[in-house]
Amino acid sequence: LSALTKAEQTKEPQTRLRITINWRAAGQDRPDQIIDAPQAAASLVTHIKTLVEIFGPSVLPRLQEIRVLKNVLVSQSPLRDFMNPKQGEPYSHHRIGNTGWFVNTNTSTDHKKEQIDEIRKLLRLPLGAVRVEIVKKQTADR
Repeated sequence: LSALTKAEQTKEPQTRLRITINWRAAGQDRPDQIIDAPQAAASLVTHIKTLVEIFGPSVLPRLQEIRVLKNVLVSQSPLRDFMNPKQGEPYSHHRIGNTGWFVNTNTSTDHKKEQIDEIRKLLRLPLGAVRVEIVKKQTADR
């Protein structure tokens, strides 16, 4: 029991992502937007969904340039493109609204933060347009 208790105490705190979009810096006449879902994956999905709503669905094929290990970040065929060969099942993924596309969310919060910055660069949004923070979850958040 003490080993289990000790393991809990040394475990890294759970995290989530807070994404702040400065739409004016991104060339849009919209107020700033904060995406702060309870899970990092949900924030990533909401961010991509929002980009599609503002810039159109042509954003999605471009995001396939971003890699998640050997897979693409987004796909219309998750059973093919997100397959875990060792387990014979797809890696965790989420639907991007009603677009028919899915995002591979099988990464750490740190990696998701990096992916959001890669998305910003790929879409040629200026440095100040998107700010991503890793936020430690409080016990009440869980």
